[in-house]
Amino acid sequence: MDSRKDFLKELVAGFEYCGCSCQDIFSSRKKIGFGVSGGADSMALLYSALLLRKSLFGEAGAEFVVVSINHNIRSQEESLADSLFVRDFCKGVTGVEFVLEELPRGRVEKEAAVRGRGVEEAARFLRYEIFQSLIKEKKCDYFCLAHNQNDQLETLLLRFLQGSGDGEAQGIPAVRDLFLRPMLQIQRKDIEDFLSVEGVGFRRDATNEENDYLRNRCRNLLVPLLNKEFKGWGGAVLVGAKKRQADSDFITSVLPKDFWKEDSEGNLYSPWKAFFDLHPALRRRVLFQGLNQLGLDRRVPFYLLESLVSWETGCPCGRIFSIGDVEVLVQKEVLWIKKLVESACEVGFSLLIEKPGFYILSGRQISIHSGTCPQGQSLVFEGQHFFSPFVIRSPLPGDKTLVGEKIVGVQEVLQGDFRSCGQQLVVVEEIGNPLVSIIVLS
Repeated sequence: MDSRKDFLKELVAGFEYCGCSCQDIFSSRKKIGFGVSGGADSMALLYSALLLRKSLFGEAGAEFVVVSINHNIRSQEESLADSLFVRDFCKGVTGVEFVLEELPRGRVEKEAAVRGRGVEEAARFLRYEIFQSLIKEKKCDYFCLAHNQNDQLETLLLRFLQGSGDGEAQGIPAVRDLFLRPMLQIQRKDIEDFLSVEGVGFRRDATNEENDYLRNRCRNLLVPLLNKEFKGWGGAVLVGAKKRQADSDFITSVLPKDFWKEDSEGNLYSPWKAFFDLHPALRRRVLFQGLNQLGLDRRVPFYLLESLVSWETGCPCGRIFSIGDVEVLVQKEVLWIKKLVESACEVGFSLLIEKPGFYILSGRQISIHSGTCPQGQSLVFEGQHFFSPFVIRSPLPGDKTLVGEKIVGVQEVLQGDFRSCGQQLVVVEEIGNPLVSIIVLS
């Protein structure tokens, strides 16, 4: 882009793609939130939005609420300095309220241990909690975020590498609830060039150059290789995402209405035949729909659903799988999605294991490492071999295990008082195996 005019034109187009006219969104009737970290993307969004507001309404436009979050992951001096940089930028700007939110040191790491999905994901989860709270408190009409085209490409690559499907495969949405992302079509280079020409400073996060996080490895290692060896790959990926979005929109349009019914305890159910009569693509989608409706906020691995989605004849019985605090089961030809009942076990937990590493399980650290058994490559937990993926969780009524040559209920095995000697019992559920294994943690 060669000028301020070109950049603002792209931003206007971005807002229109989000379904918002700038004459409306920047009018005095509106209050708009902005998440601003101090980096180039968010500074460009805030600065250019100020220019648009001024060009349309002078000093009488929409009220801006700018929030900057100190996650306290990096050193206090560095992370707080980013937020103070944003605060200083907002000083004296008419119609801008600055809000600084600070997470207690260690809060992100603690959330990561609970969620089991890494520090980066935990920081994002807590960040959006703050955004949602601010939208409600400040009565914002919209909340703008500065994801750009490079972010979109990185997300699409990551989700492809992770085997994501359905809605996740379309990347970052331009609109979700009150969140708007009007810069998804603008490249990071154009953003930095715009700031340079305008003389607007921004902060650089040194951790972006480190490859500890998967996204950073994608950005710093994979994307440069693709740029060098596969010219035009980015455009092809974006076009492919649009095609998948069109397919996804069609599938959504033909989903049966009110497929899931709700019982008095908030559990979801549907006749097995109604599920079985659906095309497998629709079965998968209604399962995601039900899991999300029950509050599961983590990515559900494709292979967890496949045994149910690809079912051909007859009717299964019992629990199909559990993830997080949700279980999917079939009882008397009725398909259920239920919240796990805390009273069913001493401590309710469920941990999906896909690769070696250290994990936090019910407040204690466990180790999973690679191994080899007669059947092939495995993962070793407490000296026993299991095939990935598997779930380590608390025992539930109905669990069955093999003792000698006899299948018995896990509850029958619970004869000793493990708490008295500082031990804890867990079960391991391998995907597709109707029997669980019992592990005693010392």
